[in-house]
Amino acid sequence: MLLYTDGVMEARDRSRAFYPLQERVAQWTQNNPKTLVQCVEQDLLAHAGALGDDAAILAIQRTPVPHTRLHASPLVHSADQHDPTGGTRAGCGQG
Repeated sequence: MLLYTDGVMEARDRSRAFYPLQERVAQWTQNNPKTLVQCVEQDLLAHAGALGDDAAILAIQRTPVPHTRLHASPLVHSADQHDPTGGTRAGCGQG
């Protein structure tokens, strides 16, 4: 995901052409977020020279969640243990 301010989109070169963010980013989609931001920053400054507005860009990459096994804490009681209060067990999915 790429987040950016209007200063990136509205940056213009000497001929007053807007910065082609979508076209340029398409070239760097295989980069990690840090490298992508660096590429856009360098290219944006090469395109526009000095920026006339503030510009910010943030790249976020979703990473897979590692598969881990859940381990029961020693404080968790199994469902077949006797409930000394004689009542039903409350909790997640048990009744």
